[in-house]
Amino acid sequence: MKTIEKKTIADYEALPEGSPYQLIEGE
Repeated sequence: MKTIEKKTIADYEALPEGSPYQLIEGE
């Protein structure tokens, strides 16, 4: 899995459901 820069919550919510990148924001 590639690493990506920290982005805003809105950016993560814009990702498709089940995207592994959503797991980065664990808090």
